[in-house]
Amino acid sequence: MRQTQTTPYSNDINDRLAWLILVILLCTCAVIYLPAANGPMLLDDRSNLLFNQGIRMENLSLSSIEAAATSMSDAFPGNHPWLNRPLSFISFGLNHLFSTTPHLAMKLTNIGLHCVNAVLLFLLLRRILVLLGPTTQHSANSVALLATVLWLLHPLIVSTVLYTVQRMTELSMLFTLLGLLAFIHFRQRLITDSRAILPGIICTSLATSLAYLAKENGALLLPLCLLLEICLFRWAFAPQISKTVQTSYRLLLLIPTAALITYLLWVILHDPHVMASSRTFTRLEGFLTQGPVLIDYLHWFIWPSADQLVFLHDGRSASRGLFEPQSTLWSWLLILAMISVSVWSIARRKVAWLGLGIAWFFVAHLLESTVMNLELVFEHRNYLPYAGLALIIAVVAHHSLMQLSNQPKTACFGALLLIGLPFALATSERTERWQSEDRLLKHWSTNATDSGRYWTMQAAKHVREQNLKAAYKALAQGANRLSWEDGFVLGQLTLLCADNSLGEAIDEPALITHAMQVLQTPPLTAYGRSQFLTLVATCTNSEIKAQLNPLLLAALQAPSHKVRGRAHFLL
Repeated sequence: MRQTQTTPYSNDINDRLAWLILVILLCTCAVIYLPAANGPMLLDDRSNLLFNQGIRMENLSLSSIEAAATSMSDAFPGNHPWLNRPLSFISFGLNHLFSTTPHLAMKLTNIGLHCVNAVLLFLLLRRILVLLGPTTQHSANSVALLATVLWLLHPLIVSTVLYTVQRMTELSMLFTLLGLLAFIHFRQRLITDSRAILPGIICTSLATSLAYLAKENGALLLPLCLLLEICLFRWAFAPQISKTVQTSYRLLLLIPTAALITYLLWVILHDPHVMASSRTFTRLEGFLTQGPVLIDYLHWFIWPSADQLVFLHDGRSASRGLFEPQSTLWSWLLILAMISVSVWSIARRKVAWLGLGIAWFFVAHLLESTVMNLELVFEHRNYLPYAGLALIIAVVAHHSLMQLSNQPKTACFGALLLIGLPFALATSERTERWQSEDRLLKHWSTNATDSGRYWTMQAAKHVREQNLKAAYKALAQGANRLSWEDGFVLGQLTLLCADNSLGEAIDEPALITHAMQVLQTPPLTAYGRSQFLTLVATCTNSEIKAQLNPLLLAALQAPSHKVRGRAHFLL
C-alpha cells in the first residue's frame, strides 16, 4: 500500500502554519460576506421563509419541530412531508426561535456554514492528496489550502451563501463532507481489519440520510464514495480479509450507484418528449441543454466575470436538438472528451488528481443537472461540484510555482496571493451588490434583461413604492421580451384590478382573452400559476371581477391542480 501518514509532510508547510493560514482565510471570507448579511430575501426566500408560518418556532416542542420540518410539503405534494428537506427547515425554525432578527440570523448562519464547509473540505482534500501517492502527498497541506481558498472565495458561490433558502445546499454538502471523511477513515481500517465494515456502514448511512434530509443531493454521497474507492483504494484488501466481507463491501457501494444511474436513465428514456410540469421544454430537451450549461459552469469557474454571474438565468433557451443550436453537439463532445480523460487518468494511475477532479465535478451534477424537473440553470448547483475543479487548479498552480521556486512556503504563499487575491476582490464586488435589492436590480438592468424574474422583481419594487403604472409597464416590457412567460399577463390583470386608472389606455377584453389562452395552453409556468392565484384572491374591482367568470371557466382546463381547484371554488 501507499504511504498514508498525514504529518509531518516532507517538503511542505507544517500543520500549524497550514491551520493558521486557514483561519486567516476564514476571517477574510467573513469580512467579505458580513456586510451583505442584511441583504434582501429573494425569489423562493419569500414563499419558503418570509411567508412560511411553519418555521416560526416559539419553543422546542415536538409539535413546533414537526411544523417546521414539514412546512415545505406543498412544494412537493408527492413526497411524504418528512422527506421534504426537514433538517433545513428545522434550522430555519431555530433561527426564528433564538433570534429577534431571524432573517439576519439566517444569513449569518449561512455564512458560518460556508466557513465550516471550507474547514471540512480542507481536511478531506488533504487526506485525498496523501492517499493519491508520492506526486501529491508531499505538498498535501499547500495544495489543500489552495483548493480551499479557490472554493471558499469563488464569486459564483456568493449566490449560494446569500440566497438564504440555499441553506439546504450548504447543509447537504456539510453532511456529505462528513460522510466522505468517515468513509476514508473506516476504509483505511478495513484494509486490515474486517471489523471496520460495520461502523463504516453506520456512519456513512447516517451521513447519507442527514445529507438527503437537508436536500436530495445527499443521495450523491455513495457515488462519491465509489469514486474515492476507485481513485484511492482500488478495492485493495489485506489477505486476512475474507471474501465475504470484500464482496459485501463492493455490493454496498455498487448497488446504490447503479440504482441511481438506472433511475436517471429510466426517467429520460421512459417518455423523453413529455413536457415537464410548469416548464417550456421536454425532458429530452432539458437534458440536452445541460451539455452547454455544464460548459458554462466550467467557464464561470475559470473566468467568473460580473456580466455572466448574474444569478438570474431563467432566460436561457432550451436546446431543441443536438444541432439546435450547434453548440449543443460541441458541448456534449467536449464533455465526453473530459470524461474520457478522467477514465484514462484514473485507470492508468497517471495524474489521478486530474481524473478525480473531473469525475467529482460530473458526479456531483448527476441529480440537479440531468433530468430532474428543474430550471435549466442555477448557480447554487455548483457548490459541491466546484470542489473537484478547485483541486485540479490548485495542483497545477502549486506544481507550476514549485518549478520557479524550490521553497514550499514561497510557492504556497505565491499561489495563495495569485489565486486568492483576484477571487477575493471579485467576491467582494459581488457581495456588495447583494447588500440591497436596489443594487441587484441596477446590476441586472444591464446584464439580465432576458430574465423574466428581473421584470417581475422590478414590478414588485414599484408596487411596494405604490407606483402601479411603473409596475404595469415593467410587466409589459417583460411580456414583450419573453412571450412564453404566462405570468406577465396575469400580473397585469392583477394590477388592473388594483387601479382603475390603468384601464384608460388598456384593452381590457383583449387582456382577459389573452389570459384565458395562456391558462388553457400547457404548460402553465410556476410564475403564471402563482399570479393566477394572486389575481383571484386579491381582485376587488367589481367591474373587472364581473369579467373574470370566463377566465375562471378557462382555468378549469389549466394543467395545475391548484389553479383548477381555486377556479372550482370561486365559481
